[in-house]
Amino acid sequence: MVVVDDLDVVTEFFLTLGFKRKGKTLVEGAAVDTINGPEGLKRR
Repeated sequence: MVVVDDLDVVTEFFLTLGFKRKGKTLVEGAAVDTINGPEGLKRR
């Protein structure tokens, strides 16, 4: 797992390196709570 303070800055960094974005989504629920620990978190 990678944790960042500013997802937009990190995204631009990888796009500059030549990576391609295939999409964007919000992930939430029990699976995210299990992986990250605290309940009720949302991830993009």
